[in-house]
Amino acid sequence: MFGDKKNYYKFKSDSVPSMHKPIAEFVDKLYNMVQDNLNEPYIRWNSDGKSFIIIHPPEFARCILENYFKHANLSSFVRQLNKYHFHKIKSSENIIEAFGSQVWEFRNPDFQKNRPDLLTRIKRKRSSNERSFRSYYDTGSNIVDQTSMMQDQILGTLKVITRYFQVIIEDLNEIKKFILHEKGLQPTIFANILLAEDNVTCSTYASVILKKIGCAVTIAESEDDIMEKLSGDKFDMVIFSLGLPNINSVVRSLRQYDNSTIIIAISEGLSKEECVSFLSLGINEILIKPYHHDALVQLINNYCNPKRRTGAVWKQYGISH
Repeated sequence: MFGDKKNYYKFKSDSVPSMHKPIAEFVDKLYNMVQDNLNEPYIRWNSDGKSFIIIHPPEFARCILENYFKHANLSSFVRQLNKYHFHKIKSSENIIEAFGSQVWEFRNPDFQKNRPDLLTRIKRKRSSNERSFRSYYDTGSNIVDQTSMMQDQILGTLKVITRYFQVIIEDLNEIKKFILHEKGLQPTIFANILLAEDNVTCSTYASVILKKIGCAVTIAESEDDIMEKLSGDKFDMVIFSLGLPNINSVVRSLRQYDNSTIIIAISEGLSKEECVSFLSLGINEILIKPYHHDALVQLINNYCNPKRRTGAVWKQYGISH
C-alpha cells in the first residue's frame, strides 16, 4: 500500500478515493499521516479508530511533521487542528498506561480510520474576514494576504494625508503673497471665533487663515469643550466640523439661548437633503472640504458685513433662502 521507502512521504495516498467534493488539503495530509503504519511510533489511531494519538509531541514535530507540512511548528499544527474542528480529549487510563502521560489525543466525528468518505465533511472555520474568499488557505497564506490588505489601506491613508498637506502648503504660500503684495488687505476683521475641527491638520489650516485676517481664534476639541467655552465667553462666530460627535445636540443647545451667534459648519460633502437638515437646526452656512482659503475669508467677511452676504451655500444647493 505505501510503496518503497523513498516514496514514503508522498502526501496523496491511494487510500483516499476520488470524490466530487474536495477534501481540504490539511485534512487530506493528516489522514494520510495517521493511516501510514510507518508513522505509528509517533502518531496512530486509537483502538476504536475514532480518534488519533500523538505519542510524544516534541518527537512527532521533529521527525514527522515537517515531512507533511513543510514546517516543524507544533503550535501551528495544533492551531490548524482547532480550525478544522478537531478537539483535544482526555485520554483513557489504558492509553496513558501504554504510552505515557505526555500523550495527546484529538477527535473529530468525521475523521475515522478507513473512512475517507467522511473527510469531505470536515470544513475549516471561517472568520468574518474570510467570508469573501472562495478557497481556504494555510496560516502562512493568510498572513501574507492580511499584510497586503493592511499595506493597501496604509498607502491609501498616506495619499489622502499627503493631498491635504499639499493643499495646506500651497494655500499658506498664497496667503503670504496675499498679505505682502496686495493693497488694502491689511487685517480689518476683528471677529472672536470658536473653532472646532475633527482633526489637527484641518484645525491648524483654518486657524492660520483666521489669524492672518485678524480674528481671535479659540480652539475646542470635543462636545464638552465646546459647551464649556460657549458658556464662558461671547463669540461672534462658531466654526465646527460636522464630523465631530454629537454636533447636532451642540447646535440645538446653543440655539436654545442664542440666536445671534453665527454658526459655520464644515463638511467633506453633503447631499441637498442633508444640507437642508443641518441648516434647519440653525446653522447659517456650510463650507465644503477641501476648501480654498479665499472661501473661508469670504465667509468671514460676509458675516462681518451683513449687507454683503452672498448666500453661497444656498445658491450651491439650489435652495431658496
